[in-house]
Amino acid sequence: MFKLIWLFFRVGAMNELQYRVNFFIQLIQSLIELPTNCATRCNQ
Repeated sequence: MFKLIWLFFRVGAMNELQYRVNFFIQLIQSLIELPTNCATRCNQ
């Protein structure tokens, strides 16, 4: 029974970590794209 509870906890923690990592990766990509898009539009 303890093994099942531990497995459930681990899967939940990994799922939560995946969402957080995805969020930060998306945030970094957006911060990189914003100045790039602004520079591209200003030079036209």
